[in-house]
Amino acid sequence: MPLTPVPKNQSHKLAVALKQVKVIGFDLDDTLWPNHDVISAAVFEQNNYLQQQLSNLSIDDISRQLNAIVLELTVQDAVGYQDMTRLRLAALAQFCQTHRLPAAVAEEAFARFFQRRQQVNLFDHTIPLLSSLQSKGFILVAISNGNVDLEQVGIRHYFSGHWRAGCDGLAKPSGDMLTAACRQYAVESAQLLYVGDSEKYDVAAARDAGSWVALIADTSAGSADSQADFQFATLAAFYQATQEALAKH
Repeated sequence: MPLTPVPKNQSHKLAVALKQVKVIGFDLDDTLWPNHDVISAAVFEQNNYLQQQLSNLSIDDISRQLNAIVLELTVQDAVGYQDMTRLRLAALAQFCQTHRLPAAVAEEAFARFFQRRQQVNLFDHTIPLLSSLQSKGFILVAISNGNVDLEQVGIRHYFSGHWRAGCDGLAKPSGDMLTAACRQYAVESAQLLYVGDSEKYDVAAARDAGSWVALIADTSAGSADSQADFQFATLAAFYQATQEALAKH
């Protein structure tokens, strides 16, 4: 299927931005791959294993109890539990303690979740986009609130750095991790372009950091009021826009 041509004004603006930009940061989940089904499958693997240890509880019962524990933990320490791995491990540990299960059960439940969580299906244009930008000399970084392992996904070699909420800075919508990336590579905030799918988290984080931002979201879904510098309906459209913009360099 041929890609949709980028409106001339947006293509020109992106070309101008890319002449300034040295670092391009990417959100991961729902930006480089669809995430809903991945997380649903990973949670099922986790809870199905727990249900095998607790035949008196249904998977729905387990899910409700874990969700309540997660809420309780985040109320207790909202900043400390921005690290999704720490939060999930703590919730599983508390759940197992409540039901008098060995600590090893919590560890195995997390391992099953985490293994399935890495089994993503990249969007068709993810690899061409990353490869193209890397070949043009841009420093690529991943900046995410999630806990995916880029080595296991198979794309770590495209990224010079990977910032994760809780481990490496405050979660988005704070611009803390974007600012840290700029500091790491000794660039100004206006020399970073951030690419993400969420107005609430990704666009807000870029605005907080003072960086350029491209929103990858269905523009028919009410994003007319977006604060993003660029809007594209799909990653394929963003890829096409970068090719047109870079051709003008």
